[in-house]
Amino acid sequence: MVPLVFANALGYLLILSQLAYTRNAGNWVDRSIEILRPRVDALTHLELRAQLRSVETARQFYMLEARLHKLANSTDSVLPKFNVVRTLHDD
Repeated sequence: MVPLVFANALGYLLILSQLAYTRNAGNWVDRSIEILRPRVDALTHLELRAQLRSVETARQFYMLEARLHKLANSTDSVLPKFNVVRTLHDD
């Protein structure tokens, strides 16, 4: 019985950590877009919001992250710190 309880607890811990990471990643992107807002035109801001809302895969998230960093570098903006977890495959 103890191994089963341990396995269940481990499974729930994994699910909770994945949910927390996803929430933190979404918050980071949202904050980054708002930090860049005064430094980009209205159309770029709207495109970033739309790109955020359309993220469904890791690859799409990595593309948005790269775009945010590129915009931050070109506008001398500082984005919040966030450690992105990379996968070994695209999706």
